[in-house]
Amino acid sequence: MDQIRNNAVYAPDLQRGGNLWDDARQSRLIESLMLRIPLPLFYVAADKDENWSVVDGLQRITALRRFIMDESFQLQGLEFLVSLNGHKFSSLPSKFKNRINNTQLQFAVVGVNTPSEMQRNIFRRLNTGGLPLTPQEIRHALYYGSSAKLLKELAESESFVIATTDSVDDSRMAARELVLRFIAFLIRGWKDYPAGEDMDAYFSHLAGDDDLWVATFGDVARYVKERMGATVSSARKGGAITVSLDHPLDKSLFDLPLTLKTYVDPDWNAVRVTQGEAATTVEVVREDDKAYVLYQAVPGGEEIELTPQS
Repeated sequence: MDQIRNNAVYAPDLQRGGNLWDDARQSRLIESLMLRIPLPLFYVAADKDENWSVVDGLQRITALRRFIMDESFQLQGLEFLVSLNGHKFSSLPSKFKNRINNTQLQFAVVGVNTPSEMQRNIFRRLNTGGLPLTPQEIRHALYYGSSAKLLKELAESESFVIATTDSVDDSRMAARELVLRFIAFLIRGWKDYPAGEDMDAYFSHLAGDDDLWVATFGDVARYVKERMGATVSSARKGGAITVSLDHPLDKSLFDLPLTLKTYVDPDWNAVRVTQGEAATTVEVVREDDKAYVLYQAVPGGEEIELTPQS
């Protein structure tokens, strides 16, 4: 039980809501501990820092924390130890407290180097009883990180709520899956839109990128639309490179900066990027025998000039 108290096992917004069991069902789990009935194996996933996150058993861990640490409910609906109904952890007789405290929890660890497809397969094999996980809950648990947080923020944004007339219940991550599919459709287009299990691979790809831009649902939608409609051209101008960026959309509505990638001379080390009065210096990225810079520019604005810096 020390693993629970010491937060050695954590559930950072994993799977679904961590409190889907009612108090009676959680009470019967506690009753099992007091009757010395072993709990089923817990499955956890290890990250690169050897932290454990819950893969299977979130509802049981939530029940243990609520009763032992938070004391947020009283026992009710017990089948055998009916005299203990109404008790919280602190008011239990000592022998039952000791039985709970001395319980040894058993964990199976899915290693950090386990291939993503195998992790998903393990999840599906585990996901056979109780409250089955939805596909998005599985993706969320396996690839928790900046991309999962982004989907949550977008699903809770005012723009998304208005667009869906607040009709999508996200308690089982339906709204987050809708946002993910919306982004995939806009970025990939209808021909390359990932279907079925391909969505797992797409979310896995997003989860591998820790440098994600987080914005409102409306801004993300506008950015993708700008990106799809943008035209870029470049030309040499003396020792500099000039870039023109435009799109056919209404500039008063679609005015978000876009990220551009421009190849430069291999002997350039840093580049001064200027558009109107805005200017910044960026480092050159080298890839094999090529060199390029990444920078932001506003479509339909003034010409962009790239000049080498020593």
